[in-house]
Amino acid sequence: VGYVEKGVAIMNPRKILVRYLTTWFLVDACVLVPDWIFSIAASSGTGNVDEGDSLKLLRAFRIMKTIRLLRLVKIKWLLDAINDLFDSEVTSILMSIVKMVLLLLVINHFIACG
Repeated sequence: VGYVEKGVAIMNPRKILVRYLTTWFLVDACVLVPDWIFSIAASSGTGNVDEGDSLKLLRAFRIMKTIRLLRLVKIKWLLDAINDLFDSEVTSILMSIVKMVLLLLVINHFIACG
């Protein structure tokens, strides 16, 4: 895993860690920590919190996980860059069909697993 900076692929683990801590770490922590807390509380069986309320809060925090889907914006940028490399209209149409099929598969996955 790495990232690209000014056209250069950065593969240094320390630089990757610093980049992650300054970009996506806060979002990931805000989404995952409450989920972990409620999961641990539910598995420990403490009677301090009403189970119905904790389930509602757990669902609300799981909805917040969709914030992490913002990373998919990068995929759109990547697909657009790949599409720009091809001058053929046929290739552009095929790429559009592939994107639609993949989107359909992702939506079906969320419906089935949701």
